[in-house]
Amino acid sequence: VNPYPGKRSLQMLVLTRRENQTIILETADGPIEIKLTDIDGAQVRIGIRAPRSVGIVRGELKERDRTEKK
Repeated sequence: VNPYPGKRSLQMLVLTRRENQTIILETADGPIEIKLTDIDGAQVRIGIRAPRSVGIVRGELKERDRTEKK
């Protein structure tokens, strides 16, 4: 199921990272840095550095909003 109605289906790249390693996404507005800051059992903390023009929303909140609009 495409979670983004009206847009092409997206593929997912899955990467393995260790604590304090980063992933950089190059965008037209500037780079987005995603850093794995801490691993504690089943819980992972990430930090995201992005241009102010880039919205960052947790997936479960976006899903809740989409469900409430129905």
